[in-house]
Amino acid sequence: MSAVDASVCFQQRVLFSQKGENEKALLDYNMAIQLNPNYADAYMNKGVLYNKNVEIEKALQDYQIVLLLTPDHPVYLTNLGSLYFKQKQFGQANIYFAKAKQSLDSNNQQQISKWNLSNSNLAYSNKELNLLREIQNQIQTTDI
Repeated sequence: MSAVDASVCFQQRVLFSQKGENEKALLDYNMAIQLNPNYADAYMNKGVLYNKNVEIEKALQDYQIVLLLTPDHPVYLTNLGSLYFKQKQFGQANIYFAKAKQSLDSNNQQQISKWNLSNSNLAYSNKELNLLREIQNQIQTTDI
């Protein structure tokens, strides 16, 4: 089995997820990972699926694996920051949002292509980072 086979499983999973067939999607994610243990997108999307199903510990495990594989990917960092934020772990959220911002700030077209970032990916990360900035400003304003 090859990386191409893993990609096919991954694409099949995306279709299952879009149709709300989460169990089938999870099986295909796991198959894609079995075929290619370094397939960061499969871990990330599996983590997103767990997050949607409020299986936070499983989501965190997959997000942590993703960051071992691609530690400077801004969308992956933003997803992890958002998960911590929803859990009211603001210190951890801030760490990952700051890393995502640093990664985005040092971005160039070559990196965007390498990470296969779409405009919607970039918009998502920027939206989450702007939310963090607003919250930090509110905290500073209320502390005065």
